[in-house]
Amino acid sequence: MTGLFKFCGDALPFVRAACFGVVLLFASSSSSQTGGVPVSIAQVERAPVHDDIPLSGTVVERRFVRMSPRVAGYIRRVLVDAGDEVEAGDVIVELDDKLAAIELETVKLALKEEKIRYDESVRLRDEAMQLVSKNHIAGSEVASAQAQVAIYGSGVERLTNQLRRERELLNQHTVTAPFAGVVAAKLVEIGQWVETSTALVELSEIAHLRVEASVPQAYFTAVKVGTPLKLQIDALPEQELNAVVSTVIPVGSSVARTFPIRIDINNKKRLLAPGMSAQVRLFVNRAQFALLLPQDAVVRGSNGSETVWRVDSNDGVNAAVKLTVSTGRSMLNLVEVISNDLREGDKVIVHGNERLVDGQTVDIIEEIKPSS
Repeated sequence: MTGLFKFCGDALPFVRAACFGVVLLFASSSSSQTGGVPVSIAQVERAPVHDDIPLSGTVVERRFVRMSPRVAGYIRRVLVDAGDEVEAGDVIVELDDKLAAIELETVKLALKEEKIRYDESVRLRDEAMQLVSKNHIAGSEVASAQAQVAIYGSGVERLTNQLRRERELLNQHTVTAPFAGVVAAKLVEIGQWVETSTALVELSEIAHLRVEASVPQAYFTAVKVGTPLKLQIDALPEQELNAVVSTVIPVGSSVARTFPIRIDINNKKRLLAPGMSAQVRLFVNRAQFALLLPQDAVVRGSNGSETVWRVDSNDGVNAAVKLTVSTGRSMLNLVEVISNDLREGDKVIVHGNERLVDGQTVDIIEEIKPSS
């Protein structure tokens, strides 16, 4: 009986009424023995109320790049393939750098020669300064020696800068990963000539991903960075993550009347991949604590009345007591109720409440645990 009752509770709304009719027929024999109508119950909860906005989202990369070389040249080596994981600084592609290496060595030699000239000019200047102090040479010769020192000193500085430039050009023949990620696509091969505009590989960061979703404009002022939410990835239906809004982009769509938000998520366990779909429950307009019950606990009459059946126990006998209530905001399967007769922890009938009479004896078949 309990299993059948639970099946009815899980059934679709248009099936539920007929299903519980069948349950009541099966329960008639047991109710004749116990004198009670079989029902399922839930406890009244007190919790903060808020608007629960369901959104659809997509898992995307936080960082994605089509890597290009900083210099043109022939590809000497490609060290990765699609699907490879790399760390920041790992070598991706090497270009032929023979000419750059030769130019670097040429500048090194030129700098070495210039330093020799500079050192010799310093020696001659110092000798001239000693001789002029003894009036053995004219002062103009000292000035000329000092000028030579300045000239060769500038040459050393110029070639030092050129050496740094040649080293940087040589380094630019090696392309490294700017961040850790996965090679999404390899776009070139060994021996290919590439320009600085040529895409070599596509690199996607996967250790840190984000979910992008669009929020209706009616909630624009309510959604902030840090707004709480629950996140469920469709590929992992058994897992629900608690998260917050990471970014609100205040530029909306004039067609859909929505604006985008981003939710950063940690993917170090590699459970997620860009392109997956996600369901987002956004919690906004959080208000004071209120009484909450399952929506099925509220019986709505044809005249618009709203009724809840509370279970009162007396000497081990459970009786249904009819209470008139008003409802407020809904949060998934829960609804806010306003009643002077309900208290936190009271037991209310969720299933089997369609044909009760005030004061009727009931048998509790199952207690449902409300979940928000």
